[in-house]
Amino acid sequence: ALTATATPKVSADICSGFGINQQDHVQLSFRRDNLAFRVIPCARSERDGLLLERVRSGAGVTVVYVTLQFTAERVATLLAANGVNAKAYHAGLRDDYRAQVQDRFMRGEIDVVVATIAFGMGIDKADIRRVYHYNLPKSLENYVQETGRAGRDGGQSSCELFACLDDRIVLE
Repeated sequence: ALTATATPKVSADICSGFGINQQDHVQLSFRRDNLAFRVIPCARSERDGLLLERVRSGAGVTVVYVTLQFTAERVATLLAANGVNAKAYHAGLRDDYRAQVQDRFMRGEIDVVVATIAFGMGIDKADIRRVYHYNLPKSLENYVQETGRAGRDGGQSSCELFACLDDRIVLE
């Protein structure tokens, strides 16, 4: 049984479910030296401009995590209207379209995916260079798992969180 991130409870459940003895359980740190983390406190009105500036100024494959499906659509549309090759990805999309977006992203035909947590399971794209959290993540575990999609090839990658207190209302 392999997983990139697991809390102690999840690790114990995995070991129990698969009959793995405690002495056979191996768990390494989630910390990777090639990931740079940054938290940017901001107001809701500043986020679009910050994200657009970041996406335009850097190079590389990018994932932007948002909380709501509506936000994924709005932010992807904003980026596309400003010349960024971006698409939305969320559970509310038709299955065939969602699969098409994922496949095109994996093949390098889409530079930026703006996604809810529906995006991630089974995503093993080695060259993701930037992960932005447009909204606060649902938990620290979610944040670690989502940022862990960056730089799997060992290349330097950036993980930035736009910390806006207004997001706590949606999370609560």
